[in-house]
Amino acid sequence: MIDCIQPFAFRLQPSIQLAYLEEFGTAERKDLDKLLLDKLSSALSDEQKINSITNLLQKMRRDGVIRSAGPKRKAIWSFV
Repeated sequence: MIDCIQPFAFRLQPSIQLAYLEEFGTAERKDLDKLLLDKLSSALSDEQKINSITNLLQKMRRDGVIRSAGPKRKAIWSFV
């Protein structure tokens, strides 16, 4: 039910991240932020946008799609 009310950009994010990882193999958080920040609603504050990206990364990690390696602030994201 929630999928029908989520903004288009939020549903598109996993595809964007996966395409980025396919092309480059790995990504730092700053790369993913740069890639996604402008795709989120302008109605959201910067903090809300960062939280949204964090939530998406964690969901993809829990689903076994991607993983992070290294310290939290400098983690490198890649496919599992």
